[in-house]
Amino acid sequence: MPASKVFDSTALTAQNNLEAAMMTQTLGTIFALTLVVCGASYVVGLRELLGSDSFAIPALTYFRSILVAFAFVLCGFAFGGPHTVKSVAAILLMLLGLAYIPASLRFSFEIVAIIISVRGLVRLFGEAAKLPKTHIASVVTLAFAVSASLALINLRLNYSVPVALETSLAGLSHHDTLFHAAIAQNLLHAQVASIGADGLVPIAYHVFSHRVIGGFTALLGTEMLHGYAIFMSIVAIPVLLGLLLQTAAQLHRPATIHLGATAAMFSVLGWLAFGGALMWHSYYVSESYTLSLWMALLAVLLLQQLVDPADQALPRQGLLIVLLAATVALATLSKVSVGAVLACAVAMGILVAGRLQPLAWAASILAGLLPTVAIYLIYPVATPDKAAMIKPFAFLQEHMEPAIYALLFALVLTCLAYRHFPRDHGARTLTLALGTGMWAGLVASYLINTAGGAQYYFSDPGSWLGLMLVPVLGLVPKWLTRRGAFGQFGIVAAFIAVMMFLHDNKLRGLDRLEGYQTALASLPVATSLGERAVQHTAPGRALLASRDHAREIDAIVLDGAHEAFWNSQKVCWATIFLLPALVGKPMLQGIVPDEQNCEITPYYGLADYDLHAGRAPTDLANEALCATAQVRGMTRLLVISADAQWIETCADQSGPSLR
Repeated sequence: MPASKVFDSTALTAQNNLEAAMMTQTLGTIFALTLVVCGASYVVGLRELLGSDSFAIPALTYFRSILVAFAFVLCGFAFGGPHTVKSVAAILLMLLGLAYIPASLRFSFEIVAIIISVRGLVRLFGEAAKLPKTHIASVVTLAFAVSASLALINLRLNYSVPVALETSLAGLSHHDTLFHAAIAQNLLHAQVASIGADGLVPIAYHVFSHRVIGGFTALLGTEMLHGYAIFMSIVAIPVLLGLLLQTAAQLHRPATIHLGATAAMFSVLGWLAFGGALMWHSYYVSESYTLSLWMALLAVLLLQQLVDPADQALPRQGLLIVLLAATVALATLSKVSVGAVLACAVAMGILVAGRLQPLAWAASILAGLLPTVAIYLIYPVATPDKAAMIKPFAFLQEHMEPAIYALLFALVLTCLAYRHFPRDHGARTLTLALGTGMWAGLVASYLINTAGGAQYYFSDPGSWLGLMLVPVLGLVPKWLTRRGAFGQFGIVAAFIAVMMFLHDNKLRGLDRLEGYQTALASLPVATSLGERAVQHTAPGRALLASRDHAREIDAIVLDGAHEAFWNSQKVCWATIFLLPALVGKPMLQGIVPDEQNCEITPYYGLADYDLHAGRAPTDLANEALCATAQVRGMTRLLVISADAQWIETCADQSGPSLR
């Protein structure tokens, strides 16, 4: 096929439409696979740059992570090309497998991932062979540019950097990272979602995403903080952007958009990059946010099939509704705000499709109401002043720039959608559903009063759903459609690259990297960064002691007088999460001692603890510790002071065993 025809979708026949759809799926998948490889290179490269050989990540760990990512990205091709009910169901089942499969069956997950990856690659290579090499090279080049920008975002935001384990010992990790790792560890080892600050007090917070992270880390056989970083760089973000492009490719309608299919698909990424330059990038660093957005994109694919007039068989529609309900539920269990916004979109789609009355009404009402009830019961967590849940325009007052952008984005897309409103039932239903989700997120952001600017987490999934209106309605400038096919894609690609590198108006990721190098270089010289962090920091020594006895104990006790440990983190109360995040064992009275004068946040699950009774003890006498431990159902404690560690056995009160 001549190059001039590959991108031209203005006069395509039905067969050409199918070829164009397969072409965009192929290029979008190649883009995502390139991101996977670049993500792995970033993890390896940064660790080597900072000299981290201790706690080495074996080559098999990288292979397994790439295999998991490939399986998710190639799932559509493994089942024929574009995403179908089978491929979406397979992705959901793989996620459930990562989260809940027992250790004895993890090898079966790898076998499934290998089968899907091999089948997908064979089909992908066959389709890629039909495309001009210049187009593949252009997409790969764009993926390299995007990967460089993602690496800088990862460094700047400091959540899931590849040396998170080592930096946590040196006090440089983000407190959110330790918080999430603590929950994932306790879910993995004790089946309880808890931060483990003073026993395992449950917290209703992103249960599914933490199960996935814990299961993924167990599959790799690595440290939780390593698993967290590897998942974000190699799996989560490449799959998210891959799903975004694959979904845009399937929603692309050549009859209404006079733009080359590839340029049309990548224009969605351009809109996302433009919005990201003005807003936050939490979906690039939060595994909960990323996984919930996976669910949002999968739901759009399912909804498109539900409203497709070509196949209205009742059993198939029933299956689609069951899958949609499961997708919304998993999104809600990953991030409740995304689940709520998605539920509104799905409810509208089912309702307008209207082919299952009264089932459609019942399904839409349940889908719309359940996440709202969940928000009311679970979110927000307790606040110091017991602020009301509803506080109109708090988002606008506290976070002016993202709030105004979200509003303008929604208004522009709504006006364009009204102007280009489609005539056919399927596209009209999708438009109404996506628009409803977009506005539901925005309205929630402007009304709900949440902690730490979390209103944003409602408006942003609405923006992601709004992005899908671009391929459905052909919302691109006319001057762009008048250019040549390859010129269209070149302009879109350049726009994506420029917008991603303009994030926050400065490349502060490099500043963060320099800060890592400076701080870590201050540790005494040893063979590697990891060894320096373990041997010459109080958290490192406590970590080694905890690991030596992890199978023998129920909890860890840190001496309240061990100032080197309690002063180790840049955010003073983040020490509460440190050992639960690194070891997977809860603390007994692990809350920062009063003597540290640390003002403890009421969020992060700490509001559920008795902040007075849970303070780190300075009296390490057997009787005092055991009386507290027995109330919490604990019998064997590892006690760590500044100069000694010992196991305290409380069941028989026989006294400490000095180690």
